[in-house]
Amino acid sequence: MTFERFKELLDAFGADFKRWPETERAAASALIAREPAARAALAEARRLDALLDLYAPPANRAAETRLRTALDAVPAGATVTVRAARLSWPRAAALAATLLLGVATGMVASNLAPDVANGEGDGVRLVLDAGPLEGLGL
Repeated sequence: MTFERFKELLDAFGADFKRWPETERAAASALIAREPAARAALAEARRLDALLDLYAPPANRAAETRLRTALDAVPAGATVTVRAARLSWPRAAALAATLLLGVATGMVASNLAPDVANGEGDGVRLVLDAGPLEGLGL
């Protein structure tokens, strides 16, 4: 194991070898035994881990208070059921209409476009020509 690889693993997993990939642990221990720089890097990583262990994120007191109030309002022994949000009819209808419009548009577009994949039709003509709307004067 190189010192650079050792540093990468220290940065990724910290100083506790239990968190390291099992395949890397023995090589790291051997490097620590022979390299003073590796021992110094490990000591620095241990200091950083200790500092990180001291950090406690600030609690969200308002959320805790609301949760405790809600839980206190539930009678002892009561069962609480959680229901998934239901899809309302207007939303379902809008979703179905959007889906149908997309399918219809795809079908119409595929019928109007020439079969360019088989060498039939001209891509430039498709873009510049009015196609089926030409007869309508549009």
